[in-house]
Amino acid sequence: MYSENTNNFDNTSEILYPPGTITSATIKEAVKICSTPFYLYDGSMIEKKCRELKRMPNAFGLTVRFAIKANPSKSVLQLIDRQGLMFEAGSLNEV
Repeated sequence: MYSENTNNFDNTSEILYPPGTITSATIKEAVKICSTPFYLYDGSMIEKKCRELKRMPNAFGLTVRFAIKANPSKSVLQLIDRQGLMFEAGSLNEV
């Protein structure tokens, strides 16, 4: 039902539930399954926000980019990539 990865940056777990499946029950399940601390992401909300950003008026030919340093989670970056957003990295260390 979910994917769990270890975040390489601070050894916390991250959970990405399928769209529309986060409920109080899934949160309780995550607490039982994962060691703490962990990150819990709502994939449907991330997808929704990506779509909203892509629909924004663009009068100057700008491209929406996600700053990798804002959240370097592999699961989140893969989800954003599937939505067709571009990425911004300040250095090769971020990639």
